[in-house]
Amino acid sequence: MTATSSVVRCDVDEILCPTEFSPCCARILVTAVAIAEHFDASVRILHVWKSGGEAPPAPVTIVPGERVPLPPSHPPVPLLEDMRTLINHVPEASRWRLAGEIASGGIRRTILAKAEAAQLVVMGTRGLTGLPHVLLGSVAERIVARAPCPVLTLRPEAGAAFPRARLHTLSDGFSVLIRPIVAEDRDLLQKGIQQMSLESRYRRFMAPIRSFTEEQLRVLTGLDYRDHMAWGAVAAGAPNDVPIGSSRYRRLDDAPDVAEAAVVVIDAYQRRGVGTLLLKSLVRSAVANGIKAFRGYVLKENVPVQRMLEDAHAVMVDDGDCLRFDVALPAPDEEREEGPLEMVFKAIARRVAPGSGADEDPIDGIRSLLDAYSRLFK
Repeated sequence: MTATSSVVRCDVDEILCPTEFSPCCARILVTAVAIAEHFDASVRILHVWKSGGEAPPAPVTIVPGERVPLPPSHPPVPLLEDMRTLINHVPEASRWRLAGEIASGGIRRTILAKAEAAQLVVMGTRGLTGLPHVLLGSVAERIVARAPCPVLTLRPEAGAAFPRARLHTLSDGFSVLIRPIVAEDRDLLQKGIQQMSLESRYRRFMAPIRSFTEEQLRVLTGLDYRDHMAWGAVAAGAPNDVPIGSSRYRRLDDAPDVAEAAVVVIDAYQRRGVGTLLLKSLVRSAVANGIKAFRGYVLKENVPVQRMLEDAHAVMVDDGDCLRFDVALPAPDEEREEGPLEMVFKAIARRVAPGSGADEDPIDGIRSLLDAYSRLFK
């Protein structure tokens, strides 16, 4: 009698990863990519939305590294930016395996249809319905029961909220899209610096440069969205992205609950509320990622701001020509229109205290923040 053994070979060419941009979506995608690397497979990220129209828009595919013109009928722009942000959570060396797709229709029906071309589905057990499991059952259970291929489900874990893009309308009616910075924004950042005044650029870089170096662009777009986070503001509805400003923080290695932060708004868009939107988005991300204070710098001769810092109970330390300060961030559940943090950063941008009656020079208004911004390259 002889013993025989057999090996079952499993070929996986494409993995389908449905997502609704829930807090755990990045972890699920990273798991799908790890499996794809084992099988040398590709990963199709799928988000399904309901258009509400009689003729739903055709699916839009997003390829890493590309910003192609959108068709006349397309999904909401924030969803497209959410997909790009999710893709950028994957290490750059593995992004070539990814393709994002945003399709309109029923969630279960669309996922099952797309699964026909896949050999494996990787998805979370919650987050695709928004309804309690006991009422309708999860989408994942329906997919497991009916999918034409194996389905791997992952239990969601508590974690930071996924940084989603948002549309805002300013008080003057101008529409702004606030979204995370992604790798494809290199050209946009170059465009932004070219729209800054010569004096602003000189003050920022200590030289009259006209563009970022490749290394600077690598740092500016090489985010992990946890320890290094950046938000960008662009004009909504423009055929091509029009840069307006950005906010950024980097967690300190020697003080992990503190991050150096800065906000920059291009000269032509200052004093319209964009800086406040960028700062609020930055604060939300920082608090969600366990950061308790922002660190900034103020010139020693700026006595009005120093008084505001004292009123805000900021910790100030001598740092050469400047004073280094730490301002506490609000608690995660704290709601407020404007607190000490916002007042301090606005005052630094103006270099005066609110209500002082001083006239703000558009160029002067970004100098101090540009000085702080330059430290984030280190």
